[in-house]
Amino acid sequence: MPIKGVPRLPNESVAGAIIECATDAIVTIDDKSTILSANNSVDRVFGYSPRDLIGKSLTVLMPPELRSRHLAAMARFQESGAKSFPWQAVRLPGQRKDGTVIELEISFGEFTDNGSRRFVGIIRDVTEHVVSERKMREGEARYRDLFENSPLGHHSLGPDRQFSAVNTAFLDILGYSKEELIGRKSLRDILASSDAERFDRHWDVLERGGAVDNVAYTIVRKDGSPRSVLISASAARDEAGRIMTTRGTMLDVTQLRRAEESVRRISERYRSLVDHNLAGVYFTRADGSVFDCNDAFAQILGFASREELLASSPSDFYVHTTDRDALLARLQTERFVTGIESTFRTRDGASKWVLQNLAWMSRPGEEPRIEASVFDITSRKMAEDRLNYQARHDSLTGLPNAAMFEERVRHAIDAARNTRRHTAVLYLDLDGFKLINDTLGHHIGNDLLQLIASRLKSALRQEDMVARLGGDEFTIVAPAIRSADDAARIAEKISRIFAEPFLLAGREVSISVSMGIAVSPADGEDPETLLRNADIAMYRAKEIGRNTYVFCSKSGSRRALERMSLETDLRGALGRHELQLYFQPQIEAGTGAVIAVEALLRWQHPSRGLILPNEFISIAEESRLIVPIGEWVLREACRQAAKWNRSAPLRVSVNLSPRQFSDERFLQIIQEILRETALSPELLELEITEGAAMQNPEEALETLRALKRLGVRISIDDFGTGYSALSYLTRFPLDA
Repeated sequence: MPIKGVPRLPNESVAGAIIECATDAIVTIDDKSTILSANNSVDRVFGYSPRDLIGKSLTVLMPPELRSRHLAAMARFQESGAKSFPWQAVRLPGQRKDGTVIELEISFGEFTDNGSRRFVGIIRDVTEHVVSERKMREGEARYRDLFENSPLGHHSLGPDRQFSAVNTAFLDILGYSKEELIGRKSLRDILASSDAERFDRHWDVLERGGAVDNVAYTIVRKDGSPRSVLISASAARDEAGRIMTTRGTMLDVTQLRRAEESVRRISERYRSLVDHNLAGVYFTRADGSVFDCNDAFAQILGFASREELLASSPSDFYVHTTDRDALLARLQTERFVTGIESTFRTRDGASKWVLQNLAWMSRPGEEPRIEASVFDITSRKMAEDRLNYQARHDSLTGLPNAAMFEERVRHAIDAARNTRRHTAVLYLDLDGFKLINDTLGHHIGNDLLQLIASRLKSALRQEDMVARLGGDEFTIVAPAIRSADDAARIAEKISRIFAEPFLLAGREVSISVSMGIAVSPADGEDPETLLRNADIAMYRAKEIGRNTYVFCSKSGSRRALERMSLETDLRGALGRHELQLYFQPQIEAGTGAVIAVEALLRWQHPSRGLILPNEFISIAEESRLIVPIGEWVLREACRQAAKWNRSAPLRVSVNLSPRQFSDERFLQIIQEILRETALSPELLELEITEGAAMQNPEEALETLRALKRLGVRISIDDFGTGYSALSYLTRFPLDA
């Protein structure tokens, strides 16, 4: 339809209808590029209505950077006098009304209207076509890039089976140039002759519509060297079903095949090493079940061969399953452990000692396993046991020797600490043994010693031990006795067993024994001291007439027994709350007011009644019980003083023992007690003796200065008048 206000195109009766129906934009311009008319398709192509464009320059449909170039080109065309317009199917960018740049294909023709030069242009939007072409080119470029740069050897064969395309990787595998292959050789030509027939069978598969997938071939390079390859191929056909192109890939697996062969040889050598190893070698799953081993391991477990063992699938060959479980847990953490001694159960139920080296093998995608080498060390362990037994036992009597006896005494002493029990050591010496040995012969003497050892063992409690130190000397340790009376009863029982004669070589032989007894802790707190004191007591027994027993020193007397019992009770006095504090007031003479108190320690014994310090402090000092007792006194005195000082200040004085004053935690304990009880330091007075101060004067001086820095008062009792003592007196920071 004619558009009002828009000039019609020539021959508009027919051409006008065609132009208006055209899908391409059609415009007419004058020689100045001014638009004279436009069809409706300019709206679809450019977003302008025809009316919007009339009178405007054609350059409005171009990107800004092309506009001046277009006007210059029009001017040159008109000046040239050329008969035909040069723009025929020209590709140029255009610009829509919204600024979008589009791809155009433009053709212009020239005509004359009333003597004026006019130009008509057909403008087609080819943006989608250009984009499609670009994508196609990019796809082809990517394919060419992938084809050329692929690590796989790519090739194409034409209908004649000759190479039509190959990539660089394919050429590298074969050693040929592209010109030497394309159109000149077929895939069959480069195969080893031994593979030619097999290739023909695979080609038949392709012709029947199948595919070739990773088939192993040997190809021959240009230089004649063979290569192992994997070839895959598929065929593209025409409408008639004829093969037009065959595309395939070639992967050089020569190095892989060599590696596989190397692995195979290594595996064979490894298998040979395992099978012929003198050590037992076995492999288990994580659950302990054996899945492989060598004959040596099978024989350790009592099987005739590897095959016989594997047929029985043993999994529980550890004597102690806890050992196996602990070893498995350790392996999962450490991965490799060596020098592990274990006991295995053999097929017939016997036990064998083995030395193992084990490794935990865990690879991705594989079930974990354990690899182990095993050495049978049963003979060695038996020899070690014999040596250990001999090192700790008397060869004649089989009794423990001095080394084993000392270990047992030490253990008994340690076990008795902090209890009301004691350890007794009895030292025995045979009376008149030398005479029997000399008159009847050494062999009779040895027989007698063996009989005596047997009688001694049968007479003792299960927890007691009898040992032979050498010659005719025996020792007995009796642990956990209640008192010296228990030791005396053991000695009396031993005397009774010696009262019965010994039958030797058809004759009766009588012999007696002298015994010395030492009891811990009164007679010693270590094996050496107890044994020495028991030995001394034994000589005293011989001196007073033999065939008797004597306690060390006076430990058998009432006083020694009482002291030993008192020490035992004192060890538990704190825990049983038997210790008590009394406070003695210090009164100012002028006013009669109480200005301070002195803490006095008493022991309220459940059966002995009230015990004064002079009866137990020395025992506490010797046994080191004075340190915890002294700490308790300090804490209780400060606690009570803090309670009194809520109403009025009252200083408390506490006596320190030398061992307490020299204890390495002394200052720390003072600070803790002051903090716990909230007692002002100036209300605590510590009283030390000359002996405590002069044991190590320089250290004492440092301790006293530290106490003064805390604010604690210090006084000293019974300080001597000697020169050295007076010289320190002037340096000590004393308050009294």
